[in-house]
Amino acid sequence: MNWLAGIFEASGMEGLGVSAKSRNFRLTYAATIKHLPPGRTVRVWLPSPTENSFQQINPISSSFPARTQLSVEPKYGNQIQYFETIIPSTGKITFESTYAIVRHEVARSNHNENPQNRVAFTTGRDINLVPKQAGQPLNFFIYPHAEVDQQPVHAEHIDWKVSFADL
Repeated sequence: MNWLAGIFEASGMEGLGVSAKSRNFRLTYAATIKHLPPGRTVRVWLPSPTENSFQQINPISSSFPARTQLSVEPKYGNQIQYFETIIPSTGKITFESTYAIVRHEVARSNHNENPQNRVAFTTGRDINLVPKQAGQPLNFFIYPHAEVDQQPVHAEHIDWKVSFADL
């Protein structure tokens, strides 16, 4: 079974009387990971939206504390950005990626399963990241995943935000 694990609703069109079947917008995926032990290495994975028949993805800009590696997870074809860096004395790292997206509505079976106000990031369950994470496969992958000393960073230490703006 293929579960859709990462869809975000691009808010802002509701109540505007917009009935377009496609939408152009900018999406920014940003995060801060805090309370990390300074001087150690943190490994970080984040999902990257995947281009397909109902969405075109164009990277606009990104800001990371280290060089990133973009990989494709082989089981479901998810795109994954990965980096590792030494944790600074502040004990926190921040990063963000911004994309221009054209999203097309896809209607199936007389109901709308993929409206133009959503962005698909990842699909699947029991996901092994690329490069492989130290722990068990992830149930789903839409939040940043981080590890220090081969241990996952607790979710309460990761502040993340997705924002949208029409283009």
